[in-house]
Amino acid sequence: MLSRDTPALFFERVMGDDELEVLRRDLTEIINQGYECEEKLNSLTYGTFWKPKGAAAVNAVESYIDVVIGWLGEQGVEVEGAEWWWQEQGGADEPKEFHTDCDLHIKEDGESCKVHPAISSVFYFSHEGGPTCVVDQEQHSGDLVPPHPTKAVFSFPTPAKLLLFHGTLWHGVLPPPTPITSLRLTL
Repeated sequence: MLSRDTPALFFERVMGDDELEVLRRDLTEIINQGYECEEKLNSLTYGTFWKPKGAAAVNAVESYIDVVIGWLGEQGVEVEGAEWWWQEQGGADEPKEFHTDCDLHIKEDGESCKVHPAISSVFYFSHEGGPTCVVDQEQHSGDLVPPHPTKAVFSFPTPAKLLLFHGTLWHGVLPPPTPITSLRLTL
């Protein structure tokens, strides 16, 4: 599935318009109600949610996650669950800076450690905003390895598009080619 030669995969229209609207409506309701996440034991990361594999879905986002987890299993990728969050970007907002996805944990000895997901993803609700750029660099002790990317993948937003990539890879959102006229919403 994902490898050094294939650092990212794109899947267009992973759901129909009706399913996409249910997901958008449910996520908008979650955002508007100030959805609170359960505190994660020994975690320093806030604002993300954990959906364990096999646990009952409590909203449309988690139902969608169940579908993705099932599909990954069919591809031979077994996961324990999925951490999820959303990002909103309006016309005056700066694009998401380059980063790696990680959760910060406190170990029993009091030291902190970063845990990267096996697979990171971006799900797009619309055409709004700039492309997500994923490069073949990882962050080790604050340094990017290799120092300069040798490969880059660009995923332009389209409704119901799913981007998957290695969870350790450096990625961010580039400025949009045209001004954002409505909210850019991603999972």
